[in-house]
Amino acid sequence: MKDAVLKTNRVLQIAFVVSDVEKAAEKYARLFGVETPPVTVSGPYESARTEYLGKPSMARCRMAFLDLDNIQFEFIEPDGYESDWKKSLEENGDSLHHIAFEVKGMQEQIDSLAQDGIGCLQRGEYPGGRYAFVDTGEKYMVKFELLEND
Repeated sequence: MKDAVLKTNRVLQIAFVVSDVEKAAEKYARLFGVETPPVTVSGPYESARTEYLGKPSMARCRMAFLDLDNIQFEFIEPDGYESDWKKSLEENGDSLHHIAFEVKGMQEQIDSLAQDGIGCLQRGEYPGGRYAFVDTGEKYMVKFELLEND
């Protein structure tokens, strides 16, 4: 992948922003005939160090992760703080939010995408890794999330 802008080909997840995480998770669990996943809450700023449009954000979300054999579905219910999750829900209602890719070298990936005109919208950390949402919508029809696990 010497000339690739996004230096990965491993899709991990398809994510939806929703107004009711329990309802969305239950609906998809029923669709696939699996157990409804538990709901978790993202970490506070002190651990997540969330940034939205380059500035610190107190934003948090409630999430549920439904694991299938080959991919994970994520359902994200944002809180009231400014975030890409909140903006997407306000603009589009319950809808597709992003496709997530596994990456190595988060900052190098962000820099590579920036050289291709793709900016970072939001980034943060979680136990065992970090994430970044990049604004690929105009070019690739959907936002991407970069996930780097330690």
